[in-house]
Amino acid sequence: MHDSYDYWTLRTNGDFYGALSYFEDERTTEGTALWADIRIGRIAEAFLFLAGMYQRLGVGPTEQLRLMITHSGLSGRILSYSGGSSLLLQQKKTREESHTWRRVSSTEEMANHTAALVEEALSGLFVLFDYYEISASRYAQFAKDYLEEFEQQRNR
Repeated sequence: MHDSYDYWTLRTNGDFYGALSYFEDERTTEGTALWADIRIGRIAEAFLFLAGMYQRLGVGPTEQLRLMITHSGLSGRILSYSGGSSLLLQQKKTREESHTWRRVSSTEEMANHTAALVEEALSGLFVLFDYYEISASRYAQFAKDYLEEFEQQRNR
């Protein structure tokens, strides 16, 4: 196990940067797992956070924002699901070190089409694990479940 980190910064020009440790590394041997459901939930959370933050800063709903998400430290990780779910029938491992997704989006899209944007952001990552694919309905369900649990914990 290792120390976790959650670093966020917003520059005066509006650039936002976040660096987060892998939640999986807090629950497993560091560097061995990547949980698809947690990745989906955390990226959905990030999109909704960014949409709300930029809206409060006065960014118009259709104004274009450049997004970039990088997952690094991937090599040797095994794709699975939290809680030991057996949704994967065989081990899905990657040798790739990182994956970066870039896209222009808007606060309106991030807030109203979150699941589709999450799918776009993560499908290329999951393919690195022996071409693993997740259906659009599963992306939507995982994002919904994660955000509901997150909201329940926040309201405690």
